Amino acid sequence: MAVLGEFARTRLAGDRLHRARRRDARTADPARGLAAGMDDACRRDAALDRTIAGLGLGALARPQRHPEFGRHRAAVELFGRATARGRSDLPETARAPLRRAVRAAGRRARAGGVGTRARRTLTMRLVLATERTRFDAGAERLAIELARRAQASLHVVYPLVANPEYQIVAPERVAAEEAAARAALEELARQASAAGITVSIHVREGEEPWREIADEARERQADLLVVRRIGKRGVVARLVVGEMVSQVAANSAVPVLMVADSPLWSRRVLVAIERHARAAAVAPVAVTLAALAHAPLAVCADESDAAIVAESARRQGVACERLADAGALDAAFAPRVQQAGADLLVLGLTPAQSAHGRLSRAIEELIGAVPCPTALVRG
Repeated sequence: MAVLGEFARTRLAGDRLHRARRRDARTADPARGLAAGMDDACRRDAALDRTIAGLGLGALARPQRHPEFGRHRAAVELFGRATARGRSDLPETARAPLRRAVRAAGRRARAGGVGTRARRTLTMRLVLATERTRFDAGAERLAIELARRAQASLHVVYPLVANPEYQIVAPERVAAEEAAARAALEELARQASAAGITVSIHVREGEEPWREIADEARERQADLLVVRRIGKRGVVARLVVGEMVSQVAANSAVPVLMVADSPLWSRRVLVAIERHARAAAVAPVAVTLAALAHAPLAVCADESDAAIVAESARRQGVACERLADAGALDAAFAPRVQQAGADLLVLGLTPAQSAHGRLSRAIEELIGAVPCPTALVRG
């Protein structure tokens, strides 16, 4: 019923456009008023697209839209054709600027914008979690490069384990540890400054380091939290991922990017979405990461979820193709990452895969089995 309601409202946009045309014919600048009416139709059509995507109907519902009222044709057909054939009741002096306004708005609509606004600028609020160990070096380098690509500042959080008894018995040792942490972060800030990045340093103390990291990302309203992937290498995936990192990823309210020691992706971004994961939450993260690196997208998901990602990619001008269903996300999925030629993996997780305060064993084994960075988006 919601879709039918949106269809009805979209079809009524034509009547509103005709009324605007007659009303604005009596104004001093009719082209501006008619372009505004066209923009209103564009907005309504974009809202319809979002409703269809949100209901999981994907591209199956869009061809049913009336051809005269789609974003790609509505105003150009209603106004451009009428004025071109000389049937407009506007004065001759107003027809040329009207045609220009309609064509310009049509180009904006076809390019993925809505109304008079240009395509959305890619911006990200980035938080990097580090303890300045050799395992953190790859995450630090990639976070700086992401901030440079996004022309964004970088917030860096350094977690310290707080022990109330230790603070009472040896407060000077606690102060020395905090001073050492800040000195290490100052060196990182100098590296970022050399790349033109502004860094904000945050040293947080708490009994659970993962909680301090997750809280910092939430308080900064981050779009992405960058962390290391490897703690201590071992034959068990949990040792490769690291306990603290697994807890951060399972409890973070923002997407988490795990990095071992890899450069910025450039070949392909592979998106894998399990059933019952929220594709609408995964799509903007995957598309933004692909757009920042000028890399194409490949999607492993069912048709409805893949359609949501494809629509988001289209709006940002990112190439996207669907490969197949994701199936089970575990170590057996790792060869498909290599077969796709991907150097970034984006996973859409279900609540069950991040339950009990840490990632599931299957997800940790998958992360440990792929050499590329992995972004995790919880549903």
